[in-house]
Amino acid sequence: MKIKEKLSSTLHQVKDWIVGNKLVSFLFVCGAIVNLGIIVFNGSYYCINDKCGIYIGGLHFHDSLWHLALANSAFQSFPFQIPVFSGAPLQGYNYFLDLIIFILAKVNIPAIVSYFKLIPVVCYGLLCYFVYVYAKKINKSNIFVGCFLFFVFFGSSFSYVLSLYHFRSFSSYFYSQAMQSGRMFLNLQYAVSLVPFFGALILLKNKKLSHIHLLLLGLSLFLTAAFKLYGGVILFFLILMDFFIRYLLKRKYVKWISHSTIISLFFIATIIVFYNPFLASKSGAIFTFSPFALTRPMIEAKDFFYLPNLVQARYFLQSINPFSPRLLAIELLGVALFIIFNNGTRIIGFFYIVKRLIKGGLEKDEIVLASTILFSTLLTILLVQKGTWWNVVQFYGYTLLLMNYFAAMFLYKLFISKRKSISIILGVAIILFTLPTNIEQVILAFERQISIPHTEIVAMEKLRNLPSGIVLALPLQDTAYVSAFSQKQQYMADEGVLTIVGVDGTERIKRVKNIDVEGVPLGVEYLYIKKQGYKGSLEIAHFKTIFENPDVIIKVRK
Repeated sequence: MKIKEKLSSTLHQVKDWIVGNKLVSFLFVCGAIVNLGIIVFNGSYYCINDKCGIYIGGLHFHDSLWHLALANSAFQSFPFQIPVFSGAPLQGYNYFLDLIIFILAKVNIPAIVSYFKLIPVVCYGLLCYFVYVYAKKINKSNIFVGCFLFFVFFGSSFSYVLSLYHFRSFSSYFYSQAMQSGRMFLNLQYAVSLVPFFGALILLKNKKLSHIHLLLLGLSLFLTAAFKLYGGVILFFLILMDFFIRYLLKRKYVKWISHSTIISLFFIATIIVFYNPFLASKSGAIFTFSPFALTRPMIEAKDFFYLPNLVQARYFLQSINPFSPRLLAIELLGVALFIIFNNGTRIIGFFYIVKRLIKGGLEKDEIVLASTILFSTLLTILLVQKGTWWNVVQFYGYTLLLMNYFAAMFLYKLFISKRKSISIILGVAIILFTLPTNIEQVILAFERQISIPHTEIVAMEKLRNLPSGIVLALPLQDTAYVSAFSQKQQYMADEGVLTIVGVDGTERIKRVKNIDVEGVPLGVEYLYIKKQGYKGSLEIAHFKTIFENPDVIIKVRK
């Protein structure tokens, strides 16, 4: 009876909270529709127009299959293996969430359920709580909390403006951009990393940090970096900046050194445990200095802010004087357009910062956030990443996360302004200009198609039940879906992700292309031949057919 009474009491408390916080509850529900709508329908089995199979939306298709492959096949031996390049150890990649999904599979929760449904729902619930607590610590006003939640869950870029201009339609998904608030679950690792990230922000709101606070802060940094290296780097800087102001400027040298050292050890431990930097660095530095590489497409690409005359002027100035002030001005224009495009309506946050600086300066916590925004922006525009060079844009996702605070502050000040009518009109306009991509997202979330047909699901089920062995999928696939569903290592697949983890697949690609001459590489036990697209002979030496359906042939080494 006591358990029932406690449960009833808890439910009444929740009900009272919802009734007393209608705006916040409304934002939570709408946020769930927008954010979870783009992921929870994935991984489900549908029948559409007499065709059945599993649906995985195009925006998730490549990356989710890679993570499902990791969860289903990478951790079956130690050291952990790259699922799409047999024999190569997993290195330089944030596999922590995939390891959790692997463990959940051991208690009979399928990886596809964990990835697309369980973890997103749990993550969103935790994020709602942490964001709410953090906002309340900043300002207890429900108006401010509402403004902050609005940008955290719905903040978006100005991609829809460009899509309307160039394509006369809402086609914002065509544009590469930093991770936006309303699309956080397009990258599950990023979304999950936000929970410990906000946990750290909450801890830093304490005026004094106890030993327990410091331990929890280190744990939050450890988890953030484990889920997403980019977030770990940004949070590490943010914490050190907080310590700099909290301790060093107040001449508390011992606390500054001891606390900074402890936090640094947590960060270093994460890097060593999850990213194996000693092995990963053998294929070259992860990041290299290449200023403005990411921002130049702003004026070069025809579907962005195409300015051909300035592009030609930039190339000319680079050839005659790389230190020209005019060249710098052109580069900074690209940076400005990049910032405006990605920030969207969050750009109002810069007006808040400028106004605060003019009127007397930022508060301590605001200095920490602003300096971290500057740091992450510099990382984005000055570096490129090994393999997929533009991946540094993921740093900027955390820039936008922190910009939500300043944008919320500006919007909050509008709504409490004495000039009610003008301020409210401007505030509502900001909200309306934020919503188009969210509306587009909800519409797209309910579109359906068959991504992996039933025939292939049956074939991969057969392959999964066969004894362990390396699989060669023919023709070569640019995703890891065979490993994801068969739970077996592949000889070679998904060249794109291999470049990110620093593996050169050139030789294996050549070997597979010459398979009719050189034969199947030794060590390959199974051939998974997808009939559509395969132009080679079906009679392959030393292999016999053990399964065939209209779409797939599976062969095993004799």
